[in-house]
Amino acid sequence: SNAPFVTHRWSGETMGTYYRVTVVEGAEANQYPFNLKAAKQRVEQQLDAVIASMSTYIGDSEISVFNDQAANTCLPVSSDFLALVQLSINMNAVTAGAFNPLVGPLVERWGFGRSMDAFVYPKESEIKRLLKLADISSLSVDSINQSLCKSADIALDLSAIAKGYAVDLVAKQLEALSVANYLVDIGGEVAVSGHNPQGTDWRLAIEKPVFRAG
Repeated sequence: SNAPFVTHRWSGETMGTYYRVTVVEGAEANQYPFNLKAAKQRVEQQLDAVIASMSTYIGDSEISVFNDQAANTCLPVSSDFLALVQLSINMNAVTAGAFNPLVGPLVERWGFGRSMDAFVYPKESEIKRLLKLADISSLSVDSINQSLCKSADIALDLSAIAKGYAVDLVAKQLEALSVANYLVDIGGEVAVSGHNPQGTDWRLAIEKPVFRAG
């Protein structure tokens, strides 16, 4: 009677990568009828909300609007976005600056961003100017007015943390539907709960880094 549990899997594209969701029905499935359509819809809406808020590729996203604002201004933002920026500021502190959500302009200037221009080494003066823009003290969270404030001409880039945060938000949506067993994967950022289709603990493997495998 060790038949695998009923399993629902679906995937799609989001945030410039893929997402995959696996939901496993368990003994608790008797207590609720799992609604696949509702779950898919919730996940899609959550991912769309994250993109509309945190994608630097969308001109009217919250992050783009904030980045375009002048220095010494504040912008009212969604609670999820505010929480993610606060988390980023905390991460900056605990990593002694190794994680920095303001490093976007530097990433762009060194040719790792969207620009397709031929790379020219920046002069010392330009590096100094860009490093000033990466000063975390120029960014602050006003939780009373649920706003994000900047005291310099800074630009946020949350691409190192947004996918993992989106995974957490999707997991919350599944839990709101009383899903006890799931795996959520967005471009390699993963969250699991409960058991896998075989009824045992989820096992996550890291791909073998084979030379020339792409």
